[in-house]
Amino acid sequence: MNFTAPEWALAALGALLIGVSKTGLGGLGILAVALFAQVLPARASTGYVLPLLICADLIAVVAYRRHAVWTHLVRMIPATACGIVIGYYALQTPYLRSNNSVKVLIGGIVTVLVVFTYARRRRPAVTPPEDAAMIAHQPLTTVLLTGLLAGFLTMVANASGPVMTLYLLAIGLPKLEFIGTGAIFFLILNCFKVPFSASLGLITGPSLLFDATLAPLAVAGALWGKWLVGFLNQKLFENLALLFALLSGLNLSLSPLLGLRH
Repeated sequence: MNFTAPEWALAALGALLIGVSKTGLGGLGILAVALFAQVLPARASTGYVLPLLICADLIAVVAYRRHAVWTHLVRMIPATACGIVIGYYALQTPYLRSNNSVKVLIGGIVTVLVVFTYARRRRPAVTPPEDAAMIAHQPLTTVLLTGLLAGFLTMVANASGPVMTLYLLAIGLPKLEFIGTGAIFFLILNCFKVPFSASLGLITGPSLLFDATLAPLAVAGALWGKWLVGFLNQKLFENLALLFALLSGLNLSLSPLLGLRH
């Protein structure tokens, strides 16, 4: 595919933000997805972006693997894998062949989840500090629903980031455990998606050439994000994650309604 200079600039920024999101500010990942959807058709962009995500995931896993909380990963991954399979079949239906309908659906879900999470964080705490460990032990139904939603959204639009951001915030993980757990989760998730994306024709020779061009920026962004996160305290980190998730949800919801088509 031939891109103009402004389109290459947007793609380069998107690749850089993918890297930063994996090792620093997770909410930036969905902004990167939105940028690529301005350069490419939204459906095709999922296959183009996937190898870039995996490159940045590898850097994040190397940097933060020691901080991962495997209990949460073991509980979440089976449901997420099922969500990916559901998303794979959903992409073959007439409704999800419309890029705009997918954007509105995902953006609406993300926005509602962010508002709900913010409202819950504003309520006075009623759980005694000594019972804080119970917060991290989410009911199985919550884990299953979150996993299914995350898997579905990542398959149809690489948009599971906000869902997992909200879930990891809800279970109260500290900053480094938040990043480390997310790093391994998304590496497994994105590698699992590869054969499904290839089967749908979303990963092709031109897409891999596109990825090879931008991969160094994704890696550079990941290294920059690792440096950046050291300057963020826990509260600022959580507030920024929520803010970026909200902005991303609104962007996905409103861009089709405002006539920004791709």
